[in-house]
Amino acid sequence: YFFVLFCFLLTVVLVYLIRQSPFGMILSGIRENDRRVEFAGISIRNYRLAVFVISGIFAGLAGALGALLESNTDPFSAHWSHSSEPVLVSLIGGIQTFTGPLVGSAIFIVLREIIERFTQNWMLWFGIILLIIIMGLRGGVVGGISQLFHKRGSNVLISGGDR
Repeated sequence: YFFVLFCFLLTVVLVYLIRQSPFGMILSGIRENDRRVEFAGISIRNYRLAVFVISGIFAGLAGALGALLESNTDPFSAHWSHSSEPVLVSLIGGIQTFTGPLVGSAIFIVLREIIERFTQNWMLWFGIILLIIIMGLRGGVVGGISQLFHKRGSNVLISGGDR
């Protein structure tokens, strides 16, 4: 468990450093508007290739650590319902936020445990809850909470300025 925790913390630090670097800023620009980045004279093909390789490394590390924790693998680990969990976790927490996948994974685990206690069709009910989260909170839970605080803060400034 300590090795997995170490790898997790190392991965979090690496992702944070990548996002704060000039490389990460260019990746953010590509995500927002790749044509503008190309017009700025930056070849986005190489950046996309680099991100694909980096994400493959992280996915491979996650798979290896998962197999290490489970101590075996079976065909279910390749089933779409199991392999789509990282995508669902990211959607719940928020894709464009740093802490979104962490919050999303905590919510996913807690919701799954609660729903599994009441029904065997936990995926159906989880899908309904996921749709509500996606439709109600466009940026995931973390993005929705930050938007809520930004709206509340702007309303305070507007009402405070009218006095």
